[in-house]
Amino acid sequence: MPSRSLLPVHALWIGPALGPVARACLASFVRAGHRVTLHGYQRPHDLPPGVAFADAARLVPPERIIRHRETGSHALFANVFRYKLLERLDCLYVDCDVYCLKPVERADYLFAWEDDIHINGAVLRLPRDSALLRALNEVATDPPAVPPWLPADVRAELAENARQGRPTSVEDMPWGVLGPRAITWLARECGVDGKALPAEVFYPLHYTQVHRLLDPALGIEDLVTPQTQCLHLYNEMLRRLDLSAVPPSSPLGRMLAAPETVPSRWDRLRGFLWRR
Repeated sequence: MPSRSLLPVHALWIGPALGPVARACLASFVRAGHRVTLHGYQRPHDLPPGVAFADAARLVPPERIIRHRETGSHALFANVFRYKLLERLDCLYVDCDVYCLKPVERADYLFAWEDDIHINGAVLRLPRDSALLRALNEVATDPPAVPPWLPADVRAELAENARQGRPTSVEDMPWGVLGPRAITWLARECGVDGKALPAEVFYPLHYTQVHRLLDPALGIEDLVTPQTQCLHLYNEMLRRLDLSAVPPSSPLGRMLAAPETVPSRWDRLRGFLWRR
């Protein structure tokens, strides 16, 4: 049963099917005792047991959906949605490629460094009245023509385009423009970057090391520390690998094979009696 003492978890998915990775990730939060709600514009047919579904259009109308032009990813829009969600609901937002290893500890600010440079927002909770959340919603609603958190050479190019009357749309800006880059810069501006947790809590595996998820000689314990609560799988990197035959003994193989629900007390007793 979900625990009322734990933060409710909310996520977003766009499309008719989750697929095995997203399904396993959502189920992992259910298994840890969180109440989980998936928002979407259509109900996925493979929604795991214990996950509630909510109409995303109640928060953000579908005409606001945008994609990153170069990759076609909806990750850009997921940033828009998560900031609006956190403004409306007292909850923890997680991306559907975040795997829960233990219940996420409650705190007003929940975000973490993914490396020495960026704070990631794949696991995110901010006070609803915080200056950081207000700033994130402002830039997501009306992105600046030249975001100050982008590298200097990119800013110069964007400024020149704007000067010539060819402003660059947010869909054509570099990856992470409304995500980690914005979160990191604005967290510093708001003086709350010191509240970011160490990478080992949510991002023990760097995105350059995603291939280790398919190593049959490794276990999940080889990728995490005792402080790790969640493991971000970096789906945008993961999908570049061959997932047609995930080794069962690999970390990802074990995640995909994990039971989707916690056995009840009666199920555990029945299993014990059956073995006897």
